Amino acid sequence: MQIPTFYGEPLSYYHRVTLEEAPEHFYTYSPTVPSFPENAETIDALIADGFTQVTGNEHISSSLFVGCLSSQLFEVVYTRNGDQLTPWSHQKSIEYVEKYPVCLIFKQDERSPENQHIYNQPHIAMLQFLPLPRHGEFGYIPGKTRDDNRVYSHHDPEALADRQEDFSKAITELAGKSQWATFTPVHRYCASELEYLTRKREVQANILHEHGDIRKEARSNLSKLERMHTDVVLLRESWLRPDWLALWSEIRHMAQDLAKSYYEHYQKESQTSPYLFPPAEVEQLIKKKVTRPYSREIFNEKGYAPIVSALPMQAVINGLNNAVSGANRWKFDEQSGIAPYYTHTSGNDKYPASIIMSYNDKNETTIPDSTIARRLWNEVKSFDEQACDIVLDIFSHLSRNLDDGSAWFFASKHLDNRSLAPITKKSNVSGKRWRAGVRKEDAQPISETLWKLENIWLTIHQFIDEEETSKPRRKKDGTLQRPKRKRRQYTHQGRLLTIDQRWYQNDMTDEESDTPFLKNGYAIGWHIRPGEWLKTFLETPNRQVAQLCKTLLEYDHYRQKWEKRIGRYIMFYGHMQCKGKGGALSRRIHDVLDEVSLLPDPEKIDRHTYQNTRERFERAMNRLTEDHIIDGWRYKNEFTLPYGQKLNAWLDQDIMIYIAPVKEQLDTPNSQDKQDQ
Repeated sequence: MQIPTFYGEPLSYYHRVTLEEAPEHFYTYSPTVPSFPENAETIDALIADGFTQVTGNEHISSSLFVGCLSSQLFEVVYTRNGDQLTPWSHQKSIEYVEKYPVCLIFKQDERSPENQHIYNQPHIAMLQFLPLPRHGEFGYIPGKTRDDNRVYSHHDPEALADRQEDFSKAITELAGKSQWATFTPVHRYCASELEYLTRKREVQANILHEHGDIRKEARSNLSKLERMHTDVVLLRESWLRPDWLALWSEIRHMAQDLAKSYYEHYQKESQTSPYLFPPAEVEQLIKKKVTRPYSREIFNEKGYAPIVSALPMQAVINGLNNAVSGANRWKFDEQSGIAPYYTHTSGNDKYPASIIMSYNDKNETTIPDSTIARRLWNEVKSFDEQACDIVLDIFSHLSRNLDDGSAWFFASKHLDNRSLAPITKKSNVSGKRWRAGVRKEDAQPISETLWKLENIWLTIHQFIDEEETSKPRRKKDGTLQRPKRKRRQYTHQGRLLTIDQRWYQNDMTDEESDTPFLKNGYAIGWHIRPGEWLKTFLETPNRQVAQLCKTLLEYDHYRQKWEKRIGRYIMFYGHMQCKGKGGALSRRIHDVLDEVSLLPDPEKIDRHTYQNTRERFERAMNRLTEDHIIDGWRYKNEFTLPYGQKLNAWLDQDIMIYIAPVKEQLDTPNSQDKQDQ
């Protein structure tokens, strides 16, 4: 065990163990634990350190067994195979929990303005590593049968109260001045002192130079930023105690002794014990079945969905296209120690813009180990055509900017949006077929892609519009003239997206749960939060949203790669240039194919390259016209190709692409839109 460190992510979680509709809500604690790639080397190292795979037993489910281990502060680590996690713990720890199977829990405070944002949430992310001082004020003991389940209070007998009080005092002493603050995205800015100071200067500049509501909001943001920074500073100061590890070891033993006392009291009192809840009420309180979270339908009746079309989104799609096509525009030097990155530039001399898309599992530009560098580079080159579809589908959900900006993304919905046939099973009673779960072979590639997308970091440098602060001026002819909007430099660094929850399915039973199944389980849903950058481009005056055609997702990844990539290019540039109206987009063929990484490889050009490339391009454009993604296209001018230079001369030709107005793509709101309104 090492002293905790804060890198901008939650250090622990509280998990609700009661149903949402239960009269009282109980939670248990678990620290944020590391996960390691599941391979022979990792497993050998774990076994050498005394770890054993956690499997539960005939009376306790595997997930509940892990909950008992974590709540008693035993060490748990995970091995990772894609999105499937396998828990490991020391053999002695497993034997202890088998002997004293107790999950230490605590009751959530009554609803108040202070805890309104986390009240009754299934999972609560915490900045603090230590459990709450009242952790273990109740003990949940799963019995061999349904009627044997028990929840005991620490108030009876008196010995339990003394043990819990000693545990509470020890936790409070070790925490020092640090508090139990819930984790927020603002805490991420405070992980690095440099980033905190940069953010603080930006907010202070808004206070000095802005007016009205913007200044008021900036003052509020400054106060919040300073408060979160104080949380992090006090937390790190608490870890400076020279005896921190020794005290933490004592606290862990106290938690295990408390669990032992609960179980010994349970054995002593047996069926006549004054437990807190009767067996029937325990059965209602402890979570048995969970309902899949809500995920809205994003496409309207005509098959279109809004999606952010700002420069960062274009950069991500182009970067992924290039990674699939050989990553020749990605920069990587194993010896330099710099994480692989892709640069996308745009704008003009007056308003230049650049997006750097780097790939690393941490917010660091340098990589100290060449082995890690090679692994990251291989992961970049392992992206496939499916990655862009997943990104577009995810950000169509997120671009609706509902609630807190996050959204659930399910493999089944994504496969539906791509019009892939779902798995069905036949009923033994009626003989009818019904839709079953998601095939593992379908979910696993999505899971692996999402895991890699979490490692994408964006560094954004571009100019954006400022809010209008002055009123329109009336000209001499009586018309109103809006003031010219000012532009300012926008800089941001952060993740493309983060995944804070997952939804799992059992491959054998199709059972679903918000906790991993230790055997035959895999992830089929992900709760995704976008990076802070997205909000900027979904709100006025910088809102940039296009319409994603469902047909682009339905195109085959390999046979219709050209239609997919060129269609995405037109989606971004066509509607932005035409500003949602019908119009024409003039483009040089070379520029289109270059941006979507479809130019012929210079080392493989032969006498057939020109004809093959031209025919494939024209076939793709005609298909986009047939599928009503564009209204039509043509070569801008008549041309004659010189002998021996046909390919380059053809690539230099301009084409006209005709864009349909957005209003023809939008229909009356579907039923879910009406419910949201």
